[in-house]
Amino acid sequence: MDLSILIVNHHTKSLLRDCLTSLIETMPAVKYEIIVVNNTPEDGCSEMLAEIFPAVRVWNNAETRGFAWNNNQALLLSSGKLIWMLNPDTIIKPGACQKMLDFLESRPQAGLVGPRSLNAEGGVDIYACSRFPGLWVDFISIFALSRFCLRFPAIKGPLYPQVLQDQPFQSDKIIGASILFRREVIEQAGFLDEQFFMYFEETDWCFRVRKAGWEIWQVPEAVIVHIYGGSAGGENARLMLHYVKSQQQYYRKNLGAFQAVLVRLIMIAGLSLRLVKWNLVKIIAPGRKTRANEEISKWTPPLRWLLTQKA
Repeated sequence: MDLSILIVNHHTKSLLRDCLTSLIETMPAVKYEIIVVNNTPEDGCSEMLAEIFPAVRVWNNAETRGFAWNNNQALLLSSGKLIWMLNPDTIIKPGACQKMLDFLESRPQAGLVGPRSLNAEGGVDIYACSRFPGLWVDFISIFALSRFCLRFPAIKGPLYPQVLQDQPFQSDKIIGASILFRREVIEQAGFLDEQFFMYFEETDWCFRVRKAGWEIWQVPEAVIVHIYGGSAGGENARLMLHYVKSQQQYYRKNLGAFQAVLVRLIMIAGLSLRLVKWNLVKIIAPGRKTRANEEISKWTPPLRWLLTQKA
């Protein structure tokens, strides 16, 4: 088998249908398999796959599992020399797979490659690849200075200015929405860490992949559309709570307890400032009250957890 394509469904039946349609229509002439790990069998996804995509292999989970566990399960079921972890909330543009395959073939030291990711409006997703977490990087992020740093590359914020250019470039990490890699990477760097339920699992994995000596690249000629958040299922407050918990976990594992405490303080300061901002917006701009309430609802639970360690 040349290529195994792994997709996790979590209440994304319609998105998955569109993803698979675009995927199959754009696949090059390679021997491939598609494996769907169905995290929500009750949503009719298995029946849809059996009717429209009978060649797709399906693994139905008995209970809801995290992103890392689901992808590890699919990895164990796969047999391809190359593996493509793909989110169901993606649309594959013509030639994307072939261009990533060609790049891996031309550069033996490249272990992971990702495509250029467009958002639903057609703009470039500048967050599809970034530098590894660190105190400076996360300070820039939480205080919303990332875009500013794109104009001044010497500041070295979390984002890469090259993300807006058309030449392949190396990145510390790429998001898990689309990662194509060699099986040898798993053999050397290991599987995704299942202690991460959601967020930072691909960051932790990319960190280990780089330590194992492999290069990680973004290939702008390969293009997908990523309907950001579609596979996560909304509920911003819950997602942000997962984010800060996983961030703490990543820091403790890879950067040490002291830096975990420091980034926690940075996050507390940044989230507090956001809540102050949106509470002021409610007062001085009544027309934006609905948006302000949404932002306050989104950021209050993660701040509460950071302060108390209680959800």
